[in-house]
Amino acid sequence: MVKGTLEVLEQGITVVIPVYNAEKYIQKCIQSLFNQHEVPKLVIIVDDGSTDSSVQIICQIAKNHPGKIIFNGFHKNRGA
Repeated sequence: MVKGTLEVLEQGITVVIPVYNAEKYIQKCIQSLFNQHEVPKLVIIVDDGSTDSSVQIICQIAKNHPGKIIFNGFHKNRGA
């Protein structure tokens, strides 16, 4: 783990979201995290080779939350 990530983990909540073809609900899922009383310091999203527009939606949302969302995608059939 890199030092910067370790510091974030010590200071707050980290959420991991596995994704596969989640275009219908991924935006609402991520928005609900950032609408909580205690907002996560880090959101890690792992895509398992979605064939819908999940990746594009996640990338757009990540642009609006720089440093808060780590997106690891394009790993088809490797498990989220």
